[in-house]
Amino acid sequence: MPDSFYWLQIVFTTYPALSYIIPFFGAALGGEWVIISLAALSAQGVMPIYTVFLSSYAGTVTSDFIWFSLGKTKFLSVFITHRYTQATMDAIAGSLNKISKGNHLSTLIITKFLYGTRIIVLLYMSQINLPLKEFMRHNMVATFIWLTVVTAIGFLAGKGLTYLLEIFENITIAFGIILLIVLSFFMIQLWLNKRIIGDQKK
Repeated sequence: MPDSFYWLQIVFTTYPALSYIIPFFGAALGGEWVIISLAALSAQGVMPIYTVFLSSYAGTVTSDFIWFSLGKTKFLSVFITHRYTQATMDAIAGSLNKISKGNHLSTLIITKFLYGTRIIVLLYMSQINLPLKEFMRHNMVATFIWLTVVTAIGFLAGKGLTYLLEIFENITIAFGIILLIVLSFFMIQLWLNKRIIGDQKK
C-alpha cells in the first residue's frame, strides 16, 4: 500500500463503522462514482471489499425503494404527471421498454448502466401500478448485477494503481491514469444513452 493511503487505513481501523456508513450513504447519494472510488481504496487495503459491496448494495436498494415510494405520493404524482415532465418520462421509459420488451427486470438492469435515467425510471415504475414486492425482487437482482460490475471496475483500478505507482513513481501520474479509466466508464454510459435512448426516439 502506498504511504499516501496509510492515514486512511488508520481512520477506518480506528472507526470501523465508517467502512459501512460511508459506502451506504455514498451509494445512496453518489452512485457509481463513489462506489468505484471506495472499491479502489479497498484494493489498497484501506477497507475490506466485502463491506464496500454489502453496504453499497444496501444503500442502493434503500435509495431505490425511497424513490419508488416517493413516486406514489400525491406531491410527486402531480409533478410526474405534468405534461412537460410526463413527455420526458414517457420518451425514456418507452425507449427502455422497446429494448427490454416490457420486462421490468431487464429495464432495471439497463437503467443501472445508463447515465441520468435511474430516478426517472423509478418514478415511472411507481406510476404504472407495479407491485412493491415485484419491484423490490427485480431491483435487488438488477442492483446485484450492476454493483458486481461497478465494484470490480473500481477494485481492478485500485489494484492497477499499485503497479502504476511502481512504474511511474509518481502518485499524480498514477491517479491521472485512474481518472482516465473512470472517465472512460462515464463516456461508455453516455454512448449507451445515445444508442439506446437517442436512437429509439427517432
